[in-house]
Amino acid sequence: MEKLTIYLFLVVFATTAKGQERHYNDMGPVDEDTPPRRELLTLQLGVKFTVTPTRHYHNGYMTLSRRSEYELSFTTSDTFPNFIANERTNNLTISVDFTFEDGTVEKNDFGFTVIDKNNHEPVFTGPSVVRFLYQPKPGQSYIDVETWITVADEDLGSFGLQDVVVVDDEEGLNIQLVKYALYGPVSPAAYGIVFRIPTNIPIERMYNRIIYLAAVDGESGTVFPAQLKPYPQIL
Repeated sequence: MEKLTIYLFLVVFATTAKGQERHYNDMGPVDEDTPPRRELLTLQLGVKFTVTPTRHYHNGYMTLSRRSEYELSFTTSDTFPNFIANERTNNLTISVDFTFEDGTVEKNDFGFTVIDKNNHEPVFTGPSVVRFLYQPKPGQSYIDVETWITVADEDLGSFGLQDVVVVDDEEGLNIQLVKYALYGPVSPAAYGIVFRIPTNIPIERMYNRIIYLAAVDGESGTVFPAQLKPYPQIL
């Protein structure tokens, strides 16, 4: 089993509220009138990143650039304190999520581990029964049922997870999936699952209904049964 550990470290120059960048020398802090700039530094060997183009946040901007193969920097003119920068290469998405508070970074280091089993078998984890409140609002065409079912493929490279779909669905039920990336220490291409269930289907047709989720990677697939358990609101 090959184990690849990736650690990301954020190195940030403190920035004053007026947009002055504060450097430090032997005589103490020195303020210079410069645009707000925060430095993102990655320290590891053998891991290269592709850089996402400029992303817009509110009325400002955030620009990522690569200073070297292993070092990224970003510039922002936005005063909004929360930022997420995503780097993706070879089916591995690295999400940097941090908060500025008074010109500094609240969380300054984190890391996660990726294990490459090289077995090409996506794995589902989570409950096999999906219980949800079924009480659509007037005019609502569907309800979103969020679960903590996830699917992960621990293979790197071209055999990473390609898609997750609903299969063997009852005719006319038309359940859709909304997939979103998870935060924290997860395998590459891991997703949270939201069932999007149409409201024009009588609730009786969904009781104990078993649907199947299929995850497909470069060589094989995995099927996971999920049983629907809707219930009306108890007044």
